[in-house]
Amino acid sequence: CTQEAGACCVDGYCEMVTELMCQKAGGEWFGWGVPCSDVVCGPGPMGACCINGMCYMIPAEPCAVEGGEFMGPDTLCEHIVCGKPMIGACCVASDDGTLHCVETTEKHCASEDGDWQGAGTQCTADLCDVPHTGACCIASADGTMHCIETTESHCLNEGGDWQGGGSSCGDLPCGGQKTGACCIDAVCHQLTEQHCANEQGEWIGWSIPCEDGICDEPPVPGACCIPTPNGGIICIETDPVHCEWEGGDWQGEGSACGDDPCGSGEVGACCIPAAGGIICVETGEWHCAQEGGEWRGLNTSCEGEDCGQTQAGACCINGGCLMLSPSDCDMVHGVFHNVGCGEVQCPPYCPGDINGDGVVNVDDILILLAHWGPCV
Repeated sequence: CTQEAGACCVDGYCEMVTELMCQKAGGEWFGWGVPCSDVVCGPGPMGACCINGMCYMIPAEPCAVEGGEFMGPDTLCEHIVCGKPMIGACCVASDDGTLHCVETTEKHCASEDGDWQGAGTQCTADLCDVPHTGACCIASADGTMHCIETTESHCLNEGGDWQGGGSSCGDLPCGGQKTGACCIDAVCHQLTEQHCANEQGEWIGWSIPCEDGICDEPPVPGACCIPTPNGGIICIETDPVHCEWEGGDWQGEGSACGDDPCGSGEVGACCIPAAGGIICVETGEWHCAQEGGEWRGLNTSCEGEDCGQTQAGACCINGGCLMLSPSDCDMVHGVFHNVGCGEVQCPPYCPGDINGDGVVNVDDILILLAHWGPCV
């Protein structure tokens, strides 16, 4: 049950946790019910980065920190010659509105009002074959018109009146003023943004319809005391529904496990491995061990506890060295050393050495086979 949870970005990775747990882990919480698939954590997608004439496969943010030139998401070093203007596919609109593809520089593509696809990309038959979007006027249940920006086929499927490719709802093609969902005393109304403000409501967004639950308040978490098989008690912070599902005793809104409401006296910080990183929760030693975590000790707190994930060190990649955190180094398939770049000698760049151990052998083949198949 994840009704109380929402997307939380910690050290570049996303976990579905409560707002309180996200705050204790030092993360950024995106709201109750927001899935990780709707947010982007960390530095973003990988791409070729030119640093001092050498090419590295890293995200845009570390590339900028190192003073490099990021060649675009999903670009590959094998297509890049650092120090020279790079060619890539560019989608340009013809006089009749259709798109055609040319291979040129990013600067020339921009001068033609084109959409550059990145350094090293090549024109294919369907690269620029994307749907055209435009304003669509749709009648609401009360007869008023609202506007969404979508494709012509989707507009017609919704019974709407499409205004043409490139048209915008910002031009008010449907008449009247722009409206959207506005929550007033937990009830949703379709109003203009100014009207919503005059009513001291919470503006959800322009063109967003009122739907069931859009104005519901997220459950406030609290401490939950759960009996363990060995007769002990562990404490987690969750909502009353999840607490009851776990067979626990909820201690009320805003209660915290750090105050030891369960009387166990055994609460402390616990570093638990999660997808792509480590998160910190405050719980008992038994529960920490059950989750495969590392308990930091009695009465320790997650506040200020990074579980060893943020300290930067030398990361050897493609024969060069960058100062990255262990998680960022692992993300770019580098070899991490808990020292500075001046204290480590990275092995020379070897394209077939996937795991970066300086040798091309069966271990690299096993890594390749483990990832064999289509990229999704």
